[in-house]
Amino acid sequence: MYLANASWLIFDRFLRIVGGLFVGIWIARYLGPNDFGILNYSLGYVAFFQVFVGLGLNQIVVREVVKSPKLTNYILGTAFGLKLIGSFLAMIGVYASLFLIQADYITKLVIFFLTLRMLFQSVDVIEYFFNAKVISKYTVLARSLAFICSSSLNIFFIVYDFSVVYFALSLLFDLLLSAFLLLFIYKKTGYLINQWRFSKKIASNLPAFAIICYKAR
Repeated sequence: MYLANASWLIFDRFLRIVGGLFVGIWIARYLGPNDFGILNYSLGYVAFFQVFVGLGLNQIVVREVVKSPKLTNYILGTAFGLKLIGSFLAMIGVYASLFLIQADYITKLVIFFLTLRMLFQSVDVIEYFFNAKVISKYTVLARSLAFICSSSLNIFFIVYDFSVVYFALSLLFDLLLSAFLLLFIYKKTGYLINQWRFSKKIASNLPAFAIICYKAR
């Protein structure tokens, strides 16, 4: 089981390195220094606020699901709720800050679309669940298919001479499709999202655990 799980993770890493390098170089050459700079600046700008979305919950959720499988629906529901709240806070921060920074319309539009990706990152809790169950193949299938589709979309934008804004939309599409596929696979494997429950007690502990783990790095 562990060998098969590791093989799927290696495949995912290989696909993203090779595919990402190929498409990334093509995008960089197509957009040129100015537009590619806008895309990278926007990615960095949004990433600054994403600390509110992750909350360091990845390893924490995996550990808690393994330790307390009977509480899985409460752990996932709570983590999902916290990440969703965090994403809204981060989005508010980004959009409010856009009124303060000196940037052109295109840059702000790219930032706007990239910020929307935060909403779909809450679904990452399903990935944490599959990691805890040592069945990463489902996560890899969802992520890889989304990556292939978004990469194909990027190639289409290059061939037909689209602007940098569409490449931001492609990144948004990547996370949107990935989230949809994770939800679909989660349901198909016999699990139900409507069984997730938010627990105030667990919520009060998860961020504390995350802070402890972060400081221990």
